[in-house]
Amino acid sequence: MPLEPQEVKGPVFVTGGTGLLGKRIVSSLQQLRCGVRVLSRRDSHREDREGIEFAHGDITDATLVERAMAGCDAVFHCAAELYNVDRMHEVNVIGTRNAYNAARKNRVRFFCHLSSVGVMGKLHERVADEHAPCNPMNPYERTKLEAELIVEKGMEGCHSVILRPTNIFSDETFPVESYTSVRRAIRVWLTGQERSHLVYDADVAAAGIHLLQTSVHKGCEKFIVSSDEEAGGTNADLYATVRKLLGHRLTKMRLVCPMQLAFWYRVLRYGSSNYGDVCYSSRRLSSTGFKMPFGWLEGVMRAVEHHQRRAKLVN
Repeated sequence: MPLEPQEVKGPVFVTGGTGLLGKRIVSSLQQLRCGVRVLSRRDSHREDREGIEFAHGDITDATLVERAMAGCDAVFHCAAELYNVDRMHEVNVIGTRNAYNAARKNRVRFFCHLSSVGVMGKLHERVADEHAPCNPMNPYERTKLEAELIVEKGMEGCHSVILRPTNIFSDETFPVESYTSVRRAIRVWLTGQERSHLVYDADVAAAGIHLLQTSVHKGCEKFIVSSDEEAGGTNADLYATVRKLLGHRLTKMRLVCPMQLAFWYRVLRYGSSNYGDVCYSSRRLSSTGFKMPFGWLEGVMRAVEHHQRRAKLVN
């Protein structure tokens, strides 16, 4: 049942607040005019800015995290290691345990953990929701699932939420230029029938803020954040959209491979894979009264416009 917005008392603690999604969440919190405290490893963020305090340090330092979180009312835990396998357990598991323990000791009322649909791994359903069993297929997915198990324990007097977004993109990270390349055309020829699983970073941030503002429950809840149920959304749709926005006459791929071929290619290369027509459902999130402010199509349009503005400035 949809809930009425609640006052955000603040300050709100954000780990990974200088990363792709963390920046969006910090910006959204600033619009609510509540205090924000960001944990950052980067020296360039030592100086505080209007409405934002910076705590310099690493999420793997338990004492530092607890001290930096002191006095905060809510937490968004966005810090994660996506690429360096050697650091994944340290950052994704130990770092989450540090953030969780610090939040429990500081008695925060809201704790949001940014996870990934990747924890679900190998699926046997075409439509997957939060009840699907988890069968992670790689080190990143396994460490993110371990992190979820920590947060699932819950905290006394706290509403904990686990967000599982699909493939997050932003204005800055969407690879607009690649849509004019032969390599991209070959990739779309192979995977054109598959869902892109794209979700705009502003939509994911909005979901977190919505749950913060409507937080009256206790215990832990999980929510998939996805645009998979929005019209279109296949790799071929995405390719056509971007090329049309860029002014190309030929936008659609006339022929694409059968979905089974792309599936077996991934199985041979990685050992396991899902079919490309899996739909990650956000219906549970929608049941709370949340509506995506943008959606994948509007997000892609904004990303292309951002790319074009930057290109004009360079030229």
